[in-house]
Amino acid sequence: MTEAKAAPAFWGDGKIECKKCGRVWYLTKHSLIQRDPDSVECRCGETLHSWNGAVMYTAELIKPIPGDKEHKEGA
Repeated sequence: MTEAKAAPAFWGDGKIECKKCGRVWYLTKHSLIQRDPDSVECRCGETLHSWNGAVMYTAELIKPIPGDKEHKEGA
């Protein structure tokens, strides 16, 4: 049986670093009128943050890692 890893706790807007690859993202919280269970993933596939509430988050890459071919907003 594999152990599930929980995404780091994150509440609101701010920077978050991917624990797997080191990319740094800026997450922005948006309020919704209905519940939205979802998550935001890094380009490497690691879950940055997950939620189950009347919110959603968008992610902007602010510190790429060596080898990233492009620095694209919202990627």
